[in-house]
Amino acid sequence: MKKIKSLTKSREFLVALGVIALLAVYIFVLIPTKWIRYEVATFLFLSTFMVLFNDKTVKKIAFSIVMSVIATIVITYGFGTLAMIPLP
Repeated sequence: MKKIKSLTKSREFLVALGVIALLAVYIFVLIPTKWIRYEVATFLFLSTFMVLFNDKTVKKIAFSIVMSVIATIVITYGFGTLAMIPLP
């Protein structure tokens, strides 16, 4: 019981919970929503993920947002156009 309490207070456990929570919101809330396009949902997910798990300096936040835009464009174009995989 003591090991479980120490596990739930560890940083790794909290980070794992954060990752699972972000993925759950992305999969069950953002993607099925009809008023948010797939590209916008992916950008929101990636930028939130990067900002939360990175340093909170202005330079790092700006870099995370720029990388989220680039990753969203590459993912959408790569899977949607080049591979012709239908995206939600």
